[in-house]
Amino acid sequence: MNRHAAMQLGPDRAQSMHRAGKTVYRIATKADDVTLRGILRSTPMSSWVTLSSEHEPDYFESSRLFGQRETLIAERDDADSTPVGMCSWTDMELYIDGQPSRTGYLGELRLLPQFRKRPGIVRNGFRALRALAPDDLHWFTSIAVDNTVARRLLEANLRGMPVYRPQGEMVTLALPASNKVEHIFMQPAVAADMPELVDFYNQQAQQFQYAPVLTETWLGNLDGSNDLQLKDFHLLHQNGRLRACFALWDQRRFKQTVVRGYRFPLAQLRWGYNLYARLGRRLALPPVGQAIDYLFVAFLAVAPDLDEAEVHQVIDSALALTQQRRINYAMLGLASDNPLLKKLAGYRVQTYHTCIEAVTWPDLMEVDSTAAGRWVQPEIALL
Repeated sequence: MNRHAAMQLGPDRAQSMHRAGKTVYRIATKADDVTLRGILRSTPMSSWVTLSSEHEPDYFESSRLFGQRETLIAERDDADSTPVGMCSWTDMELYIDGQPSRTGYLGELRLLPQFRKRPGIVRNGFRALRALAPDDLHWFTSIAVDNTVARRLLEANLRGMPVYRPQGEMVTLALPASNKVEHIFMQPAVAADMPELVDFYNQQAQQFQYAPVLTETWLGNLDGSNDLQLKDFHLLHQNGRLRACFALWDQRRFKQTVVRGYRFPLAQLRWGYNLYARLGRRLALPPVGQAIDYLFVAFLAVAPDLDEAEVHQVIDSALALTQQRRINYAMLGLASDNPLLKKLAGYRVQTYHTCIEAVTWPDLMEVDSTAAGRWVQPEIALL
């Protein structure tokens, strides 16, 4: 009897396993840590630079950043339980049409190269997701704009597949850290700030589709175990009122973006480009196998009437504080139509574009949202 057959004997396995032909889909456990990390390393995303999103040294270290992440692993039903692929979903409370809503972010959809010509594996994987994941979530995902292969498959509305509908585009800005400590205009948050911080942030966040719902309970429970504490939130007060906030979140200890290759001729010209990047204060290209050195400017909220100079004070503070931590770059995600982008036009940045898509099944279309009239801006530090 192989391992999967033995697992079926357990009384609770009906909720944690789905079988389709010769492939078994099941909820991953700590025992799958090595396998999951191997799948992520083996399935980088190819563009002008090939990047892998990794969770070293422990995949499950980042499972409770905000809400709860579960992971579905696919294996062949053979003696070796040969890995096929994976996906994950994070159950968290986000704003949908201005209201706090239970939402599922679908991420880490990976299929090992030797199985990519078998579309039935993906189709059955979605069936497994329907069987094993909660059925009362607003689902969404993000796909790199230039990942045309994935978008062509997922947006084709094939039979047996969920419906992917583009909701809006996100722009991720890579901003170089600043060594100008005199540009720190903001103060770290303390416990007494929590009610005002939660109220201010949520007033701004509810204008955005898929923005997180901040609570005093979550803030109060931040103990640094996920490398975020209340003191990592920084506040800008003017005339006794909170006018802007952000958190600096360094996730490199458990979550990395690793360079796995460069497209010709960039691999041969990398040293020359890096010289130009240092002189122009742009994102340098790390050697293959090295993680990109960055943190997130997360939970950013600014009063809508802040002028450009005041917005620059907020961003300058984030970049100076990033430098104090000896980190080279800060990543900030904004909706492509967010007016704040225009106020950041003077910064030297590199940008990455992502399409945010609602994911629904044909029989559950009534839970879908069109995001009409709202900027689509999830928090990239949670994706």
